Amino acid sequence: MEKKSLDDVFELMGTENPVEVIPNSRDNARVDWRTTREIAENLGVSKYKVLKWVRSGVFQAGVHYRNISFDKNRPTYRFDLEKIDQLFEG
Repeated sequence: MEKKSLDDVFELMGTENPVEVIPNSRDNARVDWRTTREIAENLGVSKYKVLKWVRSGVFQAGVHYRNISFDKNRPTYRFDLEKIDQLFEG
């Protein structure tokens, strides 16, 4: 993925182009972030089931997933594959 400066990100936010911003920290270096569809495929369920688990609280915000969207009406989630696998193992 190409790295962009903050000015570039702000410029892209005013366009139709999607913008994904993920904090850069040591903790995030180990996270294997996945899309809703990828998590659904990994778990063998539909993406609608994954979204139902988000709404019902099975997945916890900040632990199992993050909303990376700037539009609160249309969330875009990224899921921590390791944390979700741990949830279903236990």
